[in-house]
Amino acid sequence: MLFRKLAILSIVAGIGAWNFRYVKPRLGELEGVKKIKRSATFEIGVATVVLLITAILVATPPAMDQVGMAIESTTNGALAVP
Repeated sequence: MLFRKLAILSIVAGIGAWNFRYVKPRLGELEGVKKIKRSATFEIGVATVVLLITAILVATPPAMDQVGMAIESTTNGALAVP
């Protein structure tokens, strides 16, 4: 999940670099304004996906905690002695 977040975040950074490099110099033209609006809309959408993935990561306990909770629930908190 973290790698997905980083991949999507790199897409946002790439869009920003594209805007800075190619779209920003054309802002004086009508076509440049249309491109920046389209690009900004897409960038906001991707940033929303990054925020959703972040919310999922924050709400999900780490894998080791899940294993520990499973062991505790099967032994009722007591250590099982073989």
